[in-house]
Amino acid sequence: MNNEFIILLADSDLDFHDAISDFLKNTGTRLVTCSSGKEVLASIEGQKPDLVFMSDTLKDVACITLCRKLKTDRSSSPMPLVMVLSSNRAKDREYCFEAGCSDVLVKPVDRGDFFTTLRKFVNLEKRFNPRLRSPSAINCSLQYSICHNCRVYDISAGGLFLESCPPLPINTVVALDFVLPESTTRISCKGRVAWINHPIALSKIDFPFGVGVEFVEMSQNTSDTLVAYLDAKRDHSEETVARRQPNE
Repeated sequence: MNNEFIILLADSDLDFHDAISDFLKNTGTRLVTCSSGKEVLASIEGQKPDLVFMSDTLKDVACITLCRKLKTDRSSSPMPLVMVLSSNRAKDREYCFEAGCSDVLVKPVDRGDFFTTLRKFVNLEKRFNPRLRSPSAINCSLQYSICHNCRVYDISAGGLFLESCPPLPINTVVALDFVLPESTTRISCKGRVAWINHPIALSKIDFPFGVGVEFVEMSQNTSDTLVAYLDAKRDHSEETVARRQPNE
């Protein structure tokens, strides 16, 4: 896709590759992985990543040395670079920043910390997940919650916003089950509370109070169904707008 956001993950730990790949599901990003400094340089030249996460486990070069090299090169210096340090090297944060990195994460990296860092460099919701709002109420059941009157205010490929939902704690996992508006398609998956629009202190004034939920553990088939539905709705909306415009 034209607005595809490319992330380069440089780390020799294949389990960490899998974890980050899982984090990035349904975000519209493309993850490129490598495990050595030589591969980092080749990937940056060939893939032109928008953001690099580079760890201290590279096989053939010290990550701080490579960071310093990239930041002194005119072609790569503007590229955001996040250093990922092993827990026993957390004290090296200062050296990473001195080398020119944009931010630092320390393992183990959880989902919340990863996305907090990622969103410093790209607005995922705005860039990849155009949101669909519908005037019709959508019943939504939340497992592990006593609330039964939530409504889906809007939805994207990456998540949804639950209107009138109590301010559940961040990272609360809920089971979602709802029917897409003006269809018979039922979506069932789990979600994670990513942000709260509290009635006393609204984070987004154009949203009602409730919670923003990120989809997790969504099957590929369900994800494909949701994306196809949103694409069809967006195309229909654009056609409607075009028909309403006067002929030039």
